[in-house]
Amino acid sequence: MEDNMSQSITIYRREDRNTTPRGFGNPPMYHIDEPLSSDWDMVWVSPIDITLPEGYSVAECASGGRELYDLQDQRVEIVDDHGHPALLVDVRTNKRGKQYGVYQRLDE
Repeated sequence: MEDNMSQSITIYRREDRNTTPRGFGNPPMYHIDEPLSSDWDMVWVSPIDITLPEGYSVAECASGGRELYDLQDQRVEIVDDHGHPALLVDVRTNKRGKQYGVYQRLDE
């Protein structure tokens, strides 16, 4: 696994006709690998430069693409509940007993 201590990388925000605000309200998706030009049909792609937190790394997964991994070498999603590029850093419980995620934004 490649070690990317506080390394800057580019991720790609991908949207299609079903993504908010254009469509049904699906959140955008974020990928480390740039999509192939054949994947660009009806898809909007925006590169975003981010800085990985210390200890996070990028490695090739079984399907051949690259993914982001946390400190425990677990694959992590690169999106929060509001469609921003972010990492889940904690899960907390509110006064009513409902759990919610605490995220670290990557684009700020």
